Amino acid sequence: MSGDSTAAATGAESTASTDPTATAASTASTATDDTIDWKARAEKAEADAEKWKKHSRKNEDDLKTEREKAKTATMTADEKATADAEQRGRQAAAVDYGKRLAAAEFKAAAATAGVDLSEVADLVDTAKFVDEKGEVDEAAIKAAVKRFAKLAPAKPPASGASGGEFSGGNGAGNKITEAQLATMSKAQIAQAYDDGKLSHLL
Repeated sequence: MSGDSTAAATGAESTASTDPTATAASTASTATDDTIDWKARAEKAEADAEKWKKHSRKNEDDLKTEREKAKTATMTADEKATADAEQRGRQAAAVDYGKRLAAAEFKAAAATAGVDLSEVADLVDTAKFVDEKGEVDEAAIKAAVKRFAKLAPAKPPASGASGGEFSGGNGAGNKITEAQLATMSKAQIAQAYDDGKLSHLL
């Protein structure tokens, strides 16, 4: 019996050694299967890790809730009122901070997108981008700026002159932008101030 299996193995080896395309295809197939298997395993591991992170966060939140319930159950009425007031104060402070942060992020997103919202910035209620916990919805801010960008008037083409050059006329209608101001020397800034070109920035 062992002679038959040895002969079969030798025959398979000789067939493989005489047929180079079969060997190459077999090797390529094995390498591809290993690569695909590795990618699938990595993706599954990442998905599993994310699932367990979410599960862990949920358990942590549940534990905090249970701990607060147990703590509240043993409190006196005065302690409960004090704890409730502290919680409302923390939440109000977080929401207030979130509103200020949302306003700053809105302005930054508009500047990054190259959208001048100076005319309408005061009309935008950035508090809508903050949830009841004070968390800022950055995706909603970016989406709003994107919508404003579609509505904003086209910027006039930039002239060849730098922001600090003042050519001709009395300059009453030439307002200096913040970008131009950043490139100006102290003398140019003083001259622009004297000419009334910075009044809208003050």
